[in-house]
Amino acid sequence: MTETMIDYNKVKQQLGTVVVDNHSNEFVVYDFKIGCSAYQLWDKKEQQYYYTDYNAFNTFYKQISG
Repeated sequence: MTETMIDYNKVKQQLGTVVVDNHSNEFVVYDFKIGCSAYQLWDKKEQQYYYTDYNAFNTFYKQISG
């Protein structure tokens, strides 16, 4: 198992920003769950929350507004 060093300052800066996935779906970065190292994202279109881990977030999502 590979350990990931989480940059909590970067996490804090990302809260409230809008990101898109590779299908152009927009999400608001709502929260970060420290216990499971997962971002809680609000899907603007589907009107529901999704969770993605730290590595997947930094790989598959692109910030479009801050």
